Amino acid sequence: MDAQIQRLVHLQVLDARLAALRNRLQAIPGQLAAADARVSIARQQIATAKEALTSSLKDRKTYEMDVDSWKEKARKYRDQSFAVKTNEAYKALQHEIQHAETQVAQAEDRLLERMVSGEEYERQVKAAERSVIVSIAKRKPNGRTFRRNKLRCNKSCKPRKRSAARSPQRFPRNSLARTRR
Repeated sequence: MDAQIQRLVHLQVLDARLAALRNRLQAIPGQLAAADARVSIARQQIATAKEALTSSLKDRKTYEMDVDSWKEKARKYRDQSFAVKTNEAYKALQHEIQHAETQVAQAEDRLLERMVSGEEYERQVKAAERSVIVSIAKRKPNGRTFRRNKLRCNKSCKPRKRSAARSPQRFPRNSLARTRR
């Protein structure tokens, strides 16, 4: 009788372990879905950062063209100042040259700001790419773990199912009825 109770207790322990393994197995797809969500969020961050970087590069190019055009205007006004015959026209051209140089300085300042922000956007892109890599790396072991746990569970569940199926046959029906009382 004592051996029978020990077998039943052992069977109960095996059933509890089996239930725990099944619960872990059922939780893994949810963990994979959460990891996939993290990866997709990180990819969206990459797309946003790349879009901002592209916009910054376009603005930078525009500011570079502004600097070039204002420098060209200033050079043109200087060339014209040599051909001017009146003092008033010369003063007006000097004023235009000064205005063009001011605009060059402002455009260069905007260009520098764009360059600095462009570097920040590049850092954001790299950080987002690292985030994707980390998210994928975290997901992959879970995927392997999922498959590994499933195989372990299947391997360990089959013998336990067999032993559980055999266990009641080992005990006479009347002994099980006595232990339930």
